[in-house]
Amino acid sequence: MTFVEHQSVAAIFDIHAQDKFMELAAVMPVWAIESPDNSRAIADARQLHQLQLTIFFVQPGELLIDMCSRILLNIDEHHHCDKFYLYGISENDVDPFILTELQVREVKRTEYGCQLIRSVCTSSESGES
Repeated sequence: MTFVEHQSVAAIFDIHAQDKFMELAAVMPVWAIESPDNSRAIADARQLHQLQLTIFFVQPGELLIDMCSRILLNIDEHHHCDKFYLYGISENDVDPFILTELQVREVKRTEYGCQLIRSVCTSSESGES
């Protein structure tokens, strides 16, 4: 798998967050939960600009904590980032196991949700030259 390195990625769990896409996508990749409002806004943003916007879906019967874990693992698979900005979700909705799995060293509560700061291994830290 090829990784695209980004310092930060935003994940939006709010179904009415279309006003945040342009602002966030101008500075980082954005993943947003599917909803009619969000899908329209993402389609418009993609037409106007070549922004990195990804839609994710709720699985039938999926709990919020499980959806958050799934999305964080998908983001990690596609982006090598050191910060996750989570909108519309609290730190209580993030599974502690996933925090360990992603090597998150700090969780900050924010006015929009929470921020996860991970420890990213650099080539010098891993012993590579």
